Amino acid sequence: MTEKMENYLKLNLLLNRVTKLIIGKFKGKWYDNYLSKWEDRPEFGKRLYLILERSQFFSELNYAQKQIIKKGETDSWDITLLYKIFSLNEFKEKTLFEEIKLIKNVRNNLYHNPNLEITDNDFKSSFDLLLQKLELFGLNQNEIKQIEANVLNTKIGYGEIAQNMDAPIDRTHKIEEFEEKKIKQNLILIKRILIKR
Repeated sequence: MTEKMENYLKLNLLLNRVTKLIIGKFKGKWYDNYLSKWEDRPEFGKRLYLILERSQFFSELNYAQKQIIKKGETDSWDITLLYKIFSLNEFKEKTLFEEIKLIKNVRNNLYHNPNLEITDNDFKSSFDLLLQKLELFGLNQNEIKQIEANVLNTKIGYGEIAQNMDAPIDRTHKIEEFEEKKIKQNLILIKRILIKR
């Protein structure tokens, strides 16, 4: 595996962490707006879907995003979907919305990279940008430094992407899962293109 591929995977790992923190922000906003704790269940997804359906942003959601929302399982939400959710008046905080937009741009540069490689300079600038955004989600400097160290010290190869990702989200990532997910995403994209023809 090349260093550029490692950069790609490590940036993806940090982006996943940031996305989980944004989901936490969404859940907090949900509670503030509706006085009930968000639960990852279809009933909650359908409620959010109805809210989105009445918004001007509903037409910007593609079919897959609408289905993901209906399921209500926040683990399957990506930054692009969160960006659209946070564009709703019920969830919008101007500063947070603008920061999510910057994070979404990092995500787009990462996921629309056909080579699955990132140069050292691009990695450093995107990585530093994502680290800066972690403070928005209530992490202190020690937690941010631990996340940075965990991601940068992650050994890539032999099936494991991360073994020591314990603060603030405990999760082990495997390279096979990552590759399988990318293959599935590419197959879905190919199917959509063929269906449109």
